[in-house]
Amino acid sequence: MKDELKDAVAGLGEIGTPIMQLISKATPVVGYDINEKLMNLAKFKKYEKLDTCFLHICIPYNKNFESNVVSLYKRFKPDGIVIHSTISPGTTSKLQSKLPIPVIYSATRGVHKRMLYDLKRYTKFYAIEPDAPNAKWASSEYVKLMKKCGVKTKKMTNPLTLELAKIVVDTSYYGWLINYAQISNMIAIRNKVDYDEMWSFADEIHKYLGNRPKMFPGYIGGHCLDGNEIIFIKTNLGMRPVTIKDYIEKDYTNDILSYDKENKKPFFDKVTSKWKRTFSGTMVTLTSRTNRSITTTDEHIMLASDDLSEKFAKDIKTNDYIPFAAQLPDLKIQYSFDFKSKNWRLAYNMPRSITITEDFCRLLGYYVAEGSVSNYGKGYSIRFSFNKNETQYISDVCNILNSMKINHYITTQNNVTHVGIKSTPLSLFIADTLGCGRNSTAKNLPEFIYFASRKMKEEFMCGYFRCDGSFSPEIGMVQAGTSSKLLAAGLDILLLSMGFVMTLSERIHSSSVIEGRTIKGGLLYSLISKKEIQYNKLASIAGFSGSQVPRNHSKNLWHIIHDNLYMIGTTKIVHQEAEQEVYSIDTKNHLFVSTGGRVIHNCVIPNLDLIHHQTLDLIKKLNDTYAKKVKNSKSISKKYRH
Repeated sequence: MKDELKDAVAGLGEIGTPIMQLISKATPVVGYDINEKLMNLAKFKKYEKLDTCFLHICIPYNKNFESNVVSLYKRFKPDGIVIHSTISPGTTSKLQSKLPIPVIYSATRGVHKRMLYDLKRYTKFYAIEPDAPNAKWASSEYVKLMKKCGVKTKKMTNPLTLELAKIVVDTSYYGWLINYAQISNMIAIRNKVDYDEMWSFADEIHKYLGNRPKMFPGYIGGHCLDGNEIIFIKTNLGMRPVTIKDYIEKDYTNDILSYDKENKKPFFDKVTSKWKRTFSGTMVTLTSRTNRSITTTDEHIMLASDDLSEKFAKDIKTNDYIPFAAQLPDLKIQYSFDFKSKNWRLAYNMPRSITITEDFCRLLGYYVAEGSVSNYGKGYSIRFSFNKNETQYISDVCNILNSMKINHYITTQNNVTHVGIKSTPLSLFIADTLGCGRNSTAKNLPEFIYFASRKMKEEFMCGYFRCDGSFSPEIGMVQAGTSSKLLAAGLDILLLSMGFVMTLSERIHSSSVIEGRTIKGGLLYSLISKKEIQYNKLASIAGFSGSQVPRNHSKNLWHIIHDNLYMIGTTKIVHQEAEQEVYSIDTKNHLFVSTGGRVIHNCVIPNLDLIHHQTLDLIKKLNDTYAKKVKNSKSISKKYRH
């Protein structure tokens, strides 16, 4: 028999930390986590040579759970394993078949904020496969350990019973009780009666019979985004960014940009549910080294570190690396558009067809930067506005229009030269069909450009950077600015997919005077880079080859994994109490790409995805319905919690 042993706890989150604190009263114990900042490294090294008795598994359950446990077994070589995590039914049995040591499942009960107290208060149920190796020893030693910790134990017949009990009798049953409270509250609201007064009828019944519990009619969940966060939807022509608020309130059904962790590639995924609700609690804003930020509820699940492990937003630490999309899915785009109309307004000054070419992409770049569409009374017109000295760009626009056989005019007023096109069909084609927008605040990228050839993307960027970009060789800085948040989001993810990781800046720009009119200052979004290789490449694309600068800005703000994810560190974390509307979506794959290209987890209800049954799925559906019907569903729950 070994003289001195230690226990080890893997996963130092809201379950693992109190488990380690509990066990430390009875035996030497070390904690292990992929985030070394959570570990006591000195203690870990001190006990490194001690053999491990029990390895306590407290890592979140996901599709890699079993392989992760096997890896941990190989690392610690314990005599036995105890799983405290909530897991999918059958997991213990599968792990037992893969390991030569006994595997115990011991479900955890309690509230996270007082977990250590609840661990001592509740009986710790456990189970082990009857034919597990050294099952009698494992059961006996685990009971002794818990007794030393002051915890009562009770053994179940087999792990499957306990796995089902945790989900069906605990999480799901609790969900059904809240569902009934939600339904009864909606009935009370519809009939304009008081929920508490109505339920007082059951007080004595529950007192004497114990079978009429009154539950708070709150919302199940809490993992949502601020409404201004952006997602990327698939369209008929390609893709465009929208706020999650608009996606839900305007009832979009488009597939959204996601990432497949298993196959390690981006794709468009189907949205399975979406909802909006009032949240009262802690909102967390995470900001990256490149100044990309996202605001979520504190328990929204984020991906962190190179293994794409999962963490609550509130648990993200400074310098934690977060994944950002470095690649977009392959998508076939439409390159040719036919225009045939007997209506002269829809045929005036318009070719019979337009083919998407590199020159046309450059024209769109000019338009997105300096173009607008307006109604001149008899139809719509396009106008490009340049400084009168930008003769090269004015000539380039005119040459492209001439090649398309589109009539245009040129006027100069003060220092501004306009290239105008009176053509309703061309105006609406560029602004609406291609999705470029009609004015500066509504501008967006053409929806197809994300999936066009590399050369077409570069030609678009050439037109855009010539007008709304600036190159400062003396400091080696390139930047592009816009007053459209959605355009900035589109430019950001397009540049990411082209290999350019820019820093995002937001500031209020001052008022300006154009043609005698005072243009009020507003929020300006800028994408900036001081890295030499990025500066030089973008300068070359825009035709500023003479502006290239030999400057070494070597500080690396990111690294790449899987050839398609940038891992960018977190530099700032803000926790703020708020009461506000928040928005949630779920996709089949449980991931989606949000603001700045950040890959994050879905807005899921805890543990309900661990077991699939048609009846249990109704919990989520009723929960979604409640969020839509009752605006203050989250704040209601606080009234009833003790």
